[in-house]
Amino acid sequence: MYGDEDLPVDLLQELSYSLSDGRWSAMMLSIRLDEELDRLVRRTAKALGRTKSDVVKASLREYCAQALHQREALPYSLAEDLLGRAGSGLGDLSTNGRKYLLEFLHAKRGRRPR
Repeated sequence: MYGDEDLPVDLLQELSYSLSDGRWSAMMLSIRLDEELDRLVRRTAKALGRTKSDVVKASLREYCAQALHQREALPYSLAEDLLGRAGSGLGDLSTNGRKYLLEFLHAKRGRRPR
């Protein structure tokens, strides 16, 4: 996670502030935390020497950025680690798949392909 000082000023302004009467004022959001999450936020804030508000804001920034990145990612990149695990070694399989299938079936049956 990162603090406010690590983000570009324009991004901070877009995420955290609004212009009101010529002054910057922080936007306020109220949320309810269960006991476990509240303890986690307090422990994290104490360990980092930050406020609970800083921890929650940094967590929201990271979560939102990751969620948007995943949503905008190409379908291939989302499944990239699952694809190509057992390569055929045939670079033209998508265009000559039928030919290779027939050769395989004929070889299996002991016949020559036409």
